[in-house]
Amino acid sequence: MKTVTLRCIFCLEPNPVNLNEGCDERLCTKCSKPFLMDRPFRINQEDFKMTVLDSKLPVLVDFYADWCGPCKMVNPIIDDIARLRQRPNVRNRSYERANLDTFYEWDRGFQERWFGATKDQGNGRECN
Repeated sequence: MKTVTLRCIFCLEPNPVNLNEGCDERLCTKCSKPFLMDRPFRINQEDFKMTVLDSKLPVLVDFYADWCGPCKMVNPIIDDIARLRQRPNVRNRSYERANLDTFYEWDRGFQERWFGATKDQGNGRECN
């Protein structure tokens, strides 16, 4: 089973979310509200390790800032990629969006030099 841990946007409970084919119902284990899989999930600093670094599946992370013009230009592209999640070759991957303005103690291991950077993570390490 291919799962990723995501925080429910309604009750904030971390949940293992099944990304396997044929699993159309992805509900929160606490509040039973659905996970909206057709868009990137917004993650914060507390969720980063659980959702990205500890994930066994590839994770595409869009690092952005609300005030960043180039970030706003990239957002629709990342949204389109996340909508393709229903296709077999992109189903077993997680799409996350991280606002760098909320990361107060940012892990400098990524050494982002600009906003709007996108990184692909797999098994806790950066992929090319």
